[in-house]
Amino acid sequence: MPAQRLAEIDRLDVHPSYTNIALSDIANSVLGGELLDDARYVERGERRLDEWLAFTTASGAPHEFNSATYTAVDIARLAAIVEHARAPRIALKARIAEERLWLHVAAHFH
Repeated sequence: MPAQRLAEIDRLDVHPSYTNIALSDIANSVLGGELLDDARYVERGERRLDEWLAFTTASGAPHEFNSATYTAVDIARLAAIVEHARAPRIALKARIAEERLWLHVAAHFH
């Protein structure tokens, strides 16, 4: 059943502008792939993380940065990757993204 869920996540393949869904996809792919020992999903999650980072860098901000609900989900997903990912390079990318998101929140808090 978990492998079927990861296959469905892969099939949906949401656009990086849907930040909270994209980061949930990435966390599920990386952590689920590691749990199932399926490198395809770990690699997919890392590729999607790289795509999200590039998209967010190009636009200058996460698309849903001004939503307390979405931002909480975004930070939680990135923190889960940082805490649980076995691959140090993926955890580092997620940590940098989480820190950037926190900085963006702090700069725009009102």
